[in-house]
Amino acid sequence: MKCIFCTVLCYFLLVNFIHAQNTVSIQGTWKNGPKSVWLNAWEDATTAKSSTLVSTIDSIKHTFEFQFELENPTILRLANEPFIVIPGDTVFVNIVNSEYEPTLSFEGPKHLEHSFLMRLNEKLARFRNDNYLVGENPLGNYKAAATFHFDSTLLFLDNYFPKQKTNEAFQKIAKDFLTIQYYSNLIYPVGTSKSRKENTPPGYFDPVDSNFLKDANLLGFREFILLVSYFNYYIYSSASPLDHYYDSTAVGARIESANINFEGEVKDHLLLFTFTNLIENGISPSRLQVNQLYEYLIAAFAGEPARIIQIKEFKNNFDMVGKPLPEKVLAQQMKTKDGKEISLKEVLSSNDVIYVDFWASWCGPCLHEMPSEKQLISEFRGKKVKFILISLDENAKKWQNAMAKINIEGEHFIIAEGFKSVLAKYLIVHDIPRYLIFDSNGKLISRDAPRPGYILKNKSVLHNLLK
Repeated sequence: MKCIFCTVLCYFLLVNFIHAQNTVSIQGTWKNGPKSVWLNAWEDATTAKSSTLVSTIDSIKHTFEFQFELENPTILRLANEPFIVIPGDTVFVNIVNSEYEPTLSFEGPKHLEHSFLMRLNEKLARFRNDNYLVGENPLGNYKAAATFHFDSTLLFLDNYFPKQKTNEAFQKIAKDFLTIQYYSNLIYPVGTSKSRKENTPPGYFDPVDSNFLKDANLLGFREFILLVSYFNYYIYSSASPLDHYYDSTAVGARIESANINFEGEVKDHLLLFTFTNLIENGISPSRLQVNQLYEYLIAAFAGEPARIIQIKEFKNNFDMVGKPLPEKVLAQQMKTKDGKEISLKEVLSSNDVIYVDFWASWCGPCLHEMPSEKQLISEFRGKKVKFILISLDENAKKWQNAMAKINIEGEHFIIAEGFKSVLAKYLIVHDIPRYLIFDSNGKLISRDAPRPGYILKNKSVLHNLLK
């Protein structure tokens, strides 16, 4: 009996120790900033989930705290500012400035680590890809500029931390992250159809370490699996033109290449990414391929109950595509700019292809997409495409002011219940911007459609539905 008791006690202590080691705490204050604080948590390499801190905000003292479990180093976004955290970290941060341009300042013993990406961007800024793809020898000049920027970031890393306070684990994580960014810059011309793989100069990809792309230790970074996905499609598989990214043949090539060129956790996550990518962004993904990936992933992640729930949720999301919305959802009431009540069913009653934009006046990424959406609306004017913008603002006046300032065409509506509405709950809208596409028969074609900026470069996303 004593042995059993000791075993149970040891197990209990071990579980609690692991829990303590994996818990990440985000603590801070805010002044003159947003009325609510949002944390975008890239919880793993494949999917992003947003968690609101509203439940832990003290609106009188203007303090907040958020805790969650983390198994791998990852990137969080607070007030749209990215920072790296390691399991067990406690992050101290203050948010100041205006509601639309909040500024973060990190404190505490790890403030250098948590402010690293912010300081890096302030010092060197992001590499502006298109600036170097001009003139003679564009790819040669581009690679030289990308390499110089990478070398500069590594030099910044070497000088950023005083040697006596250097955290070696974080140094490696930061270097890996910078390497991911460099490889992403190298593949950018191919991935955006500015150049074909066969047109790149000899040795263009020589700096790329194939073993780096197979390192499961990097699965904590969502950028890593995106990078691996790009290389898998454009370099390792027989790439088709970008306009056919979701064709059954192109999807099959990516799946086959993943099975041949990768293994273990990286392959599993790469196929999981392909699965979620088809469901979230695909216009007419192959049902057979989705079902085959689903069966594989259920077996591959059999030992991870939370992941299995997530995979099943994605499959349920896929199953709603290709059908009209249920009547209870179509009954959703909205208001027009004039304050008149109208049902979603009335709004969607059309023989046009419909592109729906969920946004809000306080959403920076939403506003960032508006210029692209303006151009998109202009380019599809006269064609049978209708653009509908649905605000999830709680304050109708702010919505009205934002519309006047943005001055964008399209049909505008607001849902008073916002994220708690029947529509948002059915479509599992946790964060915005979020886009939908309906075909001319009123069927939901994409429940998480590409953003306007992407469609401007790949107009087939809408053109294919007009045939």
